[in-house]
Amino acid sequence: GQPDIAVIFYAFADDSLIFKSRTASVHSSNLINTNNAAVSVYAHASNYAGKYGVQLHGSVERIIDLALMNKAVALYSAAFAGAGDKLHPVTALCAPDVKSTLYRFIITEFKITDEDKTINRTMSHYE
Repeated sequence: GQPDIAVIFYAFADDSLIFKSRTASVHSSNLINTNNAAVSVYAHASNYAGKYGVQLHGSVERIIDLALMNKAVALYSAAFAGAGDKLHPVTALCAPDVKSTLYRFIITEFKITDEDKTINRTMSHYE
C-alpha cells in the first residue's frame, strides 16, 4: 500500500500506543503489505520556534489475543470517556470480520524534541 496519514486517538501502554480504527480504512488495509509506521505527537502550544513533542517509528499490529484485547480495552476506556460502551463485547473485537477494532503501535525508535532555550532537552535515538 501507499503511505497514508490518519488522525488517531491513543492510549499509552508500556512500549506501545493503543488506538481504534475501522478494519477497512486505508491505513488498516495497508498493514497487509507492511506494518511499518511513524507517528508524531506535538504539544498544542508548540510553534516553529518552540517545538515540544515526540517522533516515533515502529510497527502496527491488530490486537487479536483476547487477554491483550481486555487490557487494551481497559486502557482505551480509561483514556476516553464513553469509549468503553462501544468496545463490547470484547470477544467480538478479536473476530476476523469485525468492522472496527483496536491496534497496537509498537515503538521501536523515538526522538524527543524540546526547543525551549531555557531547557534545551533535545535527545534522539535516531538521526
